[in-house]
Amino acid sequence: MLVIEVDHACGYHPRSTSGRASDRKGASAMNEIDIHLRELDDESATIARIDEAIEAHGLLATMKGSLKTYPGSTHWHCKRGRETGTLEITYWPTKRRAWFKVQNGRRADWIDQIVPRMKRSLET
Repeated sequence: MLVIEVDHACGYHPRSTSGRASDRKGASAMNEIDIHLRELDDESATIARIDEAIEAHGLLATMKGSLKTYPGSTHWHCKRGRETGTLEITYWPTKRRAWFKVQNGRRADWIDQIVPRMKRSLET
């Protein structure tokens, strides 16, 4: 399962993942949207598919590493040229889970446009 965190304006039904005080004012720090990948059991194939999707959608992975909070994960920060905004992607094979994340301070219009297309391409 791949989770994409986007804004409510995208037409998805996200779930909030933050309980910070700033969220009580109406804006959640991030939202999640699940996407189902067929390669989740094959770690190298899943990573390659995500790498290919990043490139195919004109994005640049400015960081690729792992997250301490998700041991064994692969985590990307994706940008679109010099535009503002960062789309984060995490694949965690231990839990057979992958997701995209957009934090409030890193939102941008291009992310709202790219997310639905990446979701469709990763699910097919």
